[in-house]
Amino acid sequence: MAKILFIIFTLCFSFSLSAYDWQKHIPPYANQNDSNKPDLYYGPVSKNNATLQNMTVYGPLTLTNSTIKGFLTLHGPGILESTTVMGPIVLFGILNAKNSFLNDVQAATTELTLYNTNAHSIVIRKNGHSEKPQRVFLYGNSQISGAITFEQGNGKVIVSPDAKISGGVVGGTVQRQ
Repeated sequence: MAKILFIIFTLCFSFSLSAYDWQKHIPPYANQNDSNKPDLYYGPVSKNNATLQNMTVYGPLTLTNSTIKGFLTLHGPGILESTTVMGPIVLFGILNAKNSFLNDVQAATTELTLYNTNAHSIVIRKNGHSEKPQRVFLYGNSQISGAITFEQGNGKVIVSPDAKISGGVVGGTVQRQ
């Protein structure tokens, strides 16, 4: 009797596995060519003179003299020095960039600091800390060719004399130093 129950259980279990849609858990880029797959990192990451296609990091990131040809997704604090990110940046944490070139930046953060850095546009997303103002610091010759948008509506952009914002500020104020 135990043998028959075991066989029935095994058959039922194997049929239920074949009915399970395991492919829904595969990331959308998994079946594409390797240039679309992100390099995935956990924990502190530090790279110097690196060239990457796409990058997703869970933890602190430091990039120096590096290039990301695609997107950057960062879940943690980041430091970019002399780094170019050609694709969009999605950030969940504080970012400090120096002497760098950034494309479109979308950040759920309270603070973003650029020093001698060019970016296309910056969108600061709502982060749940509505009482704390979100701030973007533009130091040196930093230039934003598009707009800086604060979705939360209480943003502040602190701008040094040589920094420029071509597209204006939405949802925040500008404070010149």
